[in-house]
Amino acid sequence: AKEVADEITRPRPDDDIDMHDIQIMLMNDAHPLHLRHLKSEYVSKLIKTVGIVIAASSIRTKASHIAVQCRSCRNVISNIKVKPGLEGYAMPRKCNSRRRSKTLL
Repeated sequence: AKEVADEITRPRPDDDIDMHDIQIMLMNDAHPLHLRHLKSEYVSKLIKTVGIVIAASSIRTKASHIAVQCRSCRNVISNIKVKPGLEGYAMPRKCNSRRRSKTLL
């Protein structure tokens, strides 16, 4: 925010003057959203929620759908849905293609 304020207030009479620290308060008149209802559609959007922050962590990305390809026959299985949550996707050990390859990448 300080960089943006510095940029939009140029040219200033004495360009060597440093910008002071600023504070920004974001306001949102929307109805509060329950944390359990937060989905990917709210990414990069301002939302309003009620509660007390007891911990914070960085966000982690996770695919919702994946595609896998066999190493030997190049058969592709696409649009595999990945369950939400912390568990991953169990990769198939054998290719289901008619070409009968041994392993899947």
